[in-house]
Amino acid sequence: MGVVTGIADLPGNAYIDSKELGRLIGRCKKSIQRAVRRGELPPPVKFMGRHVWLVKTILDHFEERQRAACQQMKQRQTRLKQNMP
Repeated sequence: MGVVTGIADLPGNAYIDSKELGRLIGRCKKSIQRAVRRGELPPPVKFMGRHVWLVKTILDHFEERQRAACQQMKQRQTRLKQNMP
């Protein structure tokens, strides 16, 4: 996938549908749906008959997942250090 900047370049208050999100990150609509089920993307909201995301919501979700991953890594490193002789 490489570096994805298209989402970050959009205004935070813009709405984006699954087709455009898929285009920006190089995934098909079905992959977007699967990512939502796995929690990799936040759930969309229905707006005028389409499922859309507020760009800020997607970016916030990514940031929170990154923070959680860093916290898990720190906890794992602490446990490993505690278990060392």
